[in-house]
Amino acid sequence: MAGLFSLCIVLSFTYLVNGETTTPAPHQHHEHTEMESFSFHYDGASQLMLVMVDTKCYIWTLTHKQLQGVHTDDGLRAIELKVLGDIKDALYTVVPKVVLASSIQHGCGRHADSFYIVH
Repeated sequence: MAGLFSLCIVLSFTYLVNGETTTPAPHQHHEHTEMESFSFHYDGASQLMLVMVDTKCYIWTLTHKQLQGVHTDDGLRAIELKVLGDIKDALYTVVPKVVLASSIQHGCGRHADSFYIVH
């Protein structure tokens, strides 16, 4: 009887030790993809830079120096980087689509539903 009791204790101890060291597999966490895109369009007719973000079209007036550089890769890239740095804190006026020149409406694209003149 003592042998059976000892065997039960050993089996119970083995079960407890193995149970404590076996842990469930960690849960897999999948991050959602975050995307944001900006589209730049220089409207030569009005000499304005149009920046599309989702369905918003931001309309930027360019400086004389920017107007000279907009036709070069480096100049255009400098304007795009400046706009990206400024767009979050920019002051702007909301304007209805009907008051915009057709070249600006076309440059903003058919999905644009909000138009902002940036100051």
